[in-house]
Amino acid sequence: MTSKLFIIGSGFTNAATHGAAPLNKDVLRSIQPTAPDVWEDLTARYSTEDIEIALTKLDLDIISTPENHEFVDLRRKVEENLSTFFARFRYNEDIIRKSPWLLDFMQGAFAKGDAAVSLNYDCLLEGLLDRCKLWSTYDGYGRTCAVKSVPTEPNLSPVTVLKIHGSENFHRDAVHGTQTDQAFSFTIDESIFPVSGCLQHFCLPGIESSKAIIAPSFVKVFPSALLCLMEEAMDMAQKAETLVLIGCGLRPEDTFLYLLLWHFLGATKRILIVDPDAHDLGKRISATLEYDVARILHPIKKSLSEGWHDLATELRN
Repeated sequence: MTSKLFIIGSGFTNAATHGAAPLNKDVLRSIQPTAPDVWEDLTARYSTEDIEIALTKLDLDIISTPENHEFVDLRRKVEENLSTFFARFRYNEDIIRKSPWLLDFMQGAFAKGDAAVSLNYDCLLEGLLDRCKLWSTYDGYGRTCAVKSVPTEPNLSPVTVLKIHGSENFHRDAVHGTQTDQAFSFTIDESIFPVSGCLQHFCLPGIESSKAIIAPSFVKVFPSALLCLMEEAMDMAQKAETLVLIGCGLRPEDTFLYLLLWHFLGATKRILIVDPDAHDLGKRISATLEYDVARILHPIKKSLSEGWHDLATELRN
């Protein structure tokens, strides 16, 4: 039985990198200098500095004018740049030197059989877990996903990371002989996975490969491979005894996350939230679900860097 299900948002990588990795609301400002032509085109076209609003309007233009390939080309450039930008937050020893608490947190909070739903494009979480031998490239991204892996180890990954919005190391290629099918793969090397990727260099994207991410838009169309991950997350939510929220704002429009929460709720379960505004997040969950979760809520009103030990202690109880 899965004992714990984590939901990990951008606040996790932001805390681990001392603010170098942007929160969702700061992505556009942070990423704009990396490809000014792309992002200036997007912001000027839609008169907004909010990446989600701009991409939503772009998606609506794509839907309403499918013959205009300019919109599709712009979106493809956005996805390429998002993937490239978040690749800079892969695991590295410098992060551990600056945040030595991270490895203690991984080892104290995660255990075999746990699962994490990650909303992030970066690979820092699974890199840290891999460093602690709590994750591996074999089966680590979920059993029901069409993502292909190289079975380099005889054992399944202790912890499963379900990246329902895709990942900077995911790519997809057309399946030969079909009109629509896409095969998902993920790059494996030691720049991403310091232990299970050591001395390996597998599943590199081909010339025709495209990035496999769901860009931050209110219009989200999930391919079957990511729908498989969402389905697996629902199954794990039902089995889990504890749900842990880290770095995730749980906005009302995050429909799938609330469906996941609703699927999780049960008489003997508990929800842990590590956030300075943990009480407010708890109230937001209750208001959105129209169901009072106060009796199973355990708020830790601290930042992750300050509250990780409290969380680890709570999880042992």
